[in-house]
Amino acid sequence: MTVFISPPFSDFEHRLDDLLSLTRQLQEKAHAGSVIVLQSEECAGLIGLPRREQWEERRYGRNRLWIWVKEEPEPEPAATESE
Repeated sequence: MTVFISPPFSDFEHRLDDLLSLTRQLQEKAHAGSVIVLQSEECAGLIGLPRREQWEERRYGRNRLWIWVKEEPEPEPAATESE
């Protein structure tokens, strides 16, 4: 699944908390391999993106695309016979 989020740029000033909450909810519900793309202009508030270290930022003129891919979950370690 790919989700493209392109809110009115004024939302980054007036509704940033709602935008970050929506992003967090999408990340939680997305299946492994899903991609979330957020379009913005320069915005200091995006430092608060959920799982910020996992986002890739691409710049196209004044526009920014923030790209996040949900990774496959880590496999559970196999149980040993002594457990």
